Amino acid sequence: MLIGYFDCFSGASGDMILGALADAGFPFAKLKNELKKLNLNNEFKIKKSTVKKHSISATKINVLQQKILPPRSFAEITNLIQKSSLEESIKKLSLKIFHQIALAEAKIHKQKINGAHFHEVGAIDSIIDIVGAAICLSRMNFKNLYASPLPLGKGFVKTLHGTLPIPSPATLEILKDVLVYQGSTENEMVTPTGAAILKVCVSKFCEMPVFKIKNIGYGAGDKDFQAPNVLRFIIGEPIATEVGLEEELVVVSTNIDDTNPEFYDYVQKKLFKNGALDVWFVPIYMKKSRPATTLNLLCDQEKTEKLSEIVFKETNTFGMRISKTKRLKLARKITDVKIKEGKAKVKAGLLNNKIITISPEYEDCAKIASKTKIPLKKVYELIKEAASKKLTQQ
Repeated sequence: MLIGYFDCFSGASGDMILGALADAGFPFAKLKNELKKLNLNNEFKIKKSTVKKHSISATKINVLQQKILPPRSFAEITNLIQKSSLEESIKKLSLKIFHQIALAEAKIHKQKINGAHFHEVGAIDSIIDIVGAAICLSRMNFKNLYASPLPLGKGFVKTLHGTLPIPSPATLEILKDVLVYQGSTENEMVTPTGAAILKVCVSKFCEMPVFKIKNIGYGAGDKDFQAPNVLRFIIGEPIATEVGLEEELVVVSTNIDDTNPEFYDYVQKKLFKNGALDVWFVPIYMKKSRPATTLNLLCDQEKTEKLSEIVFKETNTFGMRISKTKRLKLARKITDVKIKEGKAKVKAGLLNNKIITISPEYEDCAKIASKTKIPLKKVYELIKEAASKKLTQQ
């Protein structure tokens, strides 16, 4: 299981992302071969070179346009990708990124989404940057991707739409709900292409998570700033202790004494649906021996605000306690197990790549027990036995 972290101290653009992924280990020959599946070989050539930015050696990816063609619209790009021979997962990720840009452009220019013209983003270099990033990230198969908060820069930039403020309206629209800051650089630090790739592919914008570093790549941008204009991509593995994988999470707790307890089931389901990792209730006594309940939830840091808002809206609490915590967990493998009586999902817990616990899915086992009239505990035993045999053979 690998983790990827985009360290965006000098912002991000499509070519910087692609360069960083190539520099971190994705084979350039494989990237070129995959891009041929777009059937645009007569329109571009892609070149890889090594440059230095403030003495840091970085990979620069240049897309050389062979023909002068007008930028494509979202509908044209969608058609191009769908007709290509790329793998479905790469097509899906590429189109998801372009859709993010199309939504922003359509809103800014008051257009229908399929008619939105991308101008700079619809040019061949941006198409290659986005599809290339989708190829690399799909093939590198990261468990999680993270990125630092993004510096946007300030000032003005010249575009085909005229002179626009930095960050451009499209970039700003794309980066809704993303952690950003302005910074002191008077230049465009994050392009719409870079913003869209990160918005779609990154699960969390945060400080660097705890992991073991395995590889580092640097992707170079075109400009020169006071700081090195590179994007650093760090590949690592989750920390495995003697008792499992370690991760940093947040615990949110609140004491409630005036909410109908019948509402708790609804609140719990809503919290799980919106990203809570665990939700539990503890009966307590408050002042004057009033019976009450402590609602606790466990979540990733970026989910804290959203989940806290749900608790405020769905209960009568006036405040919450929020604290950081660490969780140790086993690596997990999910598989389907078939026995003659039916099929059930099974979750296996692994420590140092060895299975130490097997847990069948309750709902699946209950359906088998109800259908066959076999006692539920016997169904559990049959599923666990079959799962153990299957997982041992893998």
